[in-house]
Amino acid sequence: MKKFLNELEKEAKKYFSKEETKEVVSYYEEIINERLANNEDINNILSNYNVKQIVKNMIPEMITKRDFKSHKNIFKSFWQLLVIMLFTAPILIPLAIVYLALIVAFSAIAFSGVVVMISGVISFIPYLIEVIKYSNQLGAVLGLSGIGLIAISIFLIIGYLFTKGSYEVIKQMIKGFSALITRKQAK
Repeated sequence: MKKFLNELEKEAKKYFSKEETKEVVSYYEEIINERLANNEDINNILSNYNVKQIVKNMIPEMITKRDFKSHKNIFKSFWQLLVIMLFTAPILIPLAIVYLALIVAFSAIAFSGVVVMISGVISFIPYLIEVIKYSNQLGAVLGLSGIGLIAISIFLIIGYLFTKGSYEVIKQMIKGFSALITRKQAK
């Protein structure tokens, strides 16, 4: 049993974090112990399990449980889910294409939000130069500078909303598609 659990842990470490690996190994250790308590033969029990298949089947379930506080988790989950959809079942290939298209679209929106924020800040410098260059009065310079700052604030808010909104949609899509695959695998 120890050999099987060590193999399971080794394979799970390739795809999961330390906590997720520990959860998978303890789950199967509990199952095996329950079956041993029911007087089943250890060789018979272990012959029912394939380590690679266990890990492959657990990936979507683990993705749905992940907290997406780090960008690394999101990126890792995205690729794991895409590979599962492309290579596990031919029926999931159209779903993988839709998934990939949606991720690309929302990533582009998030990138656009970042570009809007950067361009808003960068555009203020030439605007301020032009205001100073063509205005003789201090009141006009201050007033037009204030208008420019308001415009920059609007750009920053819009860019932030695009980026944050797209980021949240991507996280929910990863969880949703992962749950969908988990349900399809259960059938």
